[in-house]
Amino acid sequence: MGIERSVDLVLSTRSHWHHMNASFRIPTLCPPPAPGLTSWCTMHHSTHVLPFPVELRAGESPYRQVVYAATRAIVSGELPQGAAFPSVRELSQALKINPNTAQKIIAELVRAGLLEVRPGIGTIVTCRRRAPAAERRALLSHDVEQLVVEAKRLGLDAEDVIDAVEEQWTRLFGERAAVRSG
Repeated sequence: MGIERSVDLVLSTRSHWHHMNASFRIPTLCPPPAPGLTSWCTMHHSTHVLPFPVELRAGESPYRQVVYAATRAIVSGELPQGAAFPSVRELSQALKINPNTAQKIIAELVRAGLLEVRPGIGTIVTCRRRAPAAERRALLSHDVEQLVVEAKRLGLDAEDVIDAVEEQWTRLFGERAAVRSG
């Protein structure tokens, strides 16, 4: 059983290009599709997915960016105590960074007491407590600074920014944000 495919092949030798049409049968375990339906390839590739969000920005140290993103995920509770942390190989492949950099990232997080390497098990999150609100707020300082600068550039005032934050909070979490008046 198989699926008949026809493809155009372009082959190259040192000095000539050869063009030909070839038909071949792709073996498959699936029955042929019903008339009128298209057959799709079900082959997939495994992609390493990190348990925390990180977007590497040009011009900034990948090491610092990943340490920050991982710290943020652990301190905020997004990565709970006991959760598996990616290995050096998984981290370097997922982010396309040098394995030495990935090793330094994990070593830094271990030194900070956020991760623990257990032989035969892997690297796990060990943060035993949720950080105080002030420490969690400090993790947002860079993002808040960018938001304030962008709002000012657009000619918005603090009230406009607070309204936008409340609106997003409600949209994302379905509850009204508790905003303190100054």
